[in-house]
Amino acid sequence: AIEADIRGMPAEQRLAERQRKTKPLLKSLESWLREKMKTLFFGSGHGGERGALLYSLIGTCKLNDVDP
Repeated sequence: AIEADIRGMPAEQRLAERQRKTKPLLKSLESWLREKMKTLFFGSGHGGERGALLYSLIGTCKLNDVDP
């Protein structure tokens, strides 16, 4: 649909129009993908947050020569 709308425009204008129209779609896709990744590894969005906290604590322990 985007290509049909921009047919006949100069190259620079086509590029700008593609970027303008796809930016919101990419942001939406990125949000969706981040949520899916959380559930993939931790079972839920809240599980992802708990996992991030756990990894942070373990990393801090290792940096301070503490055996977690």
